[in-house]
Amino acid sequence: IKSKTPSIICDCIAYIRNDSNMDIEGIFRIPGENNLVEKIKNEYDKGKKGALGVFVDDIQVHDVCGLFKLWFRCTKDPLLPYAQYEEFLTTMRQSMMNTDGQTTVEKIVSIANSIESPRKELLGLLMNFMFEITEHQKFNNMTAANLATCIAPSIARSRDSAPTAMLRDLHPLISTVTILIENAKLLDRPLESEISKSTHVKLKERQAPVAPPRNDSVPQTETPGGSTPPPGLGFEEIDLDL
Repeated sequence: IKSKTPSIICDCIAYIRNDSNMDIEGIFRIPGENNLVEKIKNEYDKGKKGALGVFVDDIQVHDVCGLFKLWFRCTKDPLLPYAQYEEFLTTMRQSMMNTDGQTTVEKIVSIANSIESPRKELLGLLMNFMFEITEHQKFNNMTAANLATCIAPSIARSRDSAPTAMLRDLHPLISTVTILIENAKLLDRPLESEISKSTHVKLKERQAPVAPPRNDSVPQTETPGGSTPPPGLGFEEIDLDL
């Protein structure tokens, strides 16, 4: 199974870890530049390994985070399978009537680890990386809840695409992802050797750029089950079960 450590995701992680990128305020919240994301996507579509390295002097961390979220949004089926999606939301809704937070955490982690490979390991990779970013929240202001708000709509969606269903599910979905980030060490994930083998971007140490202000008056999130990205910007549908 080759999709538990997709090369594009491993390359994005390597870039974001480089220099002081994880300290940049609003990481994963502030949107990137769509034209740059499209250029990088085109290079990966051509089969060029480590394509991020070609654009290292032109891109900022927000562009790479945008590419990261876009890949997950454009998978044929969401990272969180529909069956577990419903289990997660049911557990979170029941927890509102149950004060035993530890029981809720245990149930959420158990559901996550019941997902079949390669989604299970890829979810663990993602959540552990999100946890790593929260360790820099003194600088980037991104808590587990903030990151969950930004990433959850990219990795999960309901079969019911009605706007009312999306709004109904949003709060318990964000709460679920927050728990997964905070308890990432309990999730199954790929071996470091597997991640290294799937990382092809070549980066050199450099002074991390200070991201210029962008339109950040409203937090940037995607809506679960949102519309398909416009042609030329989204990825080809990707079957994680390949």
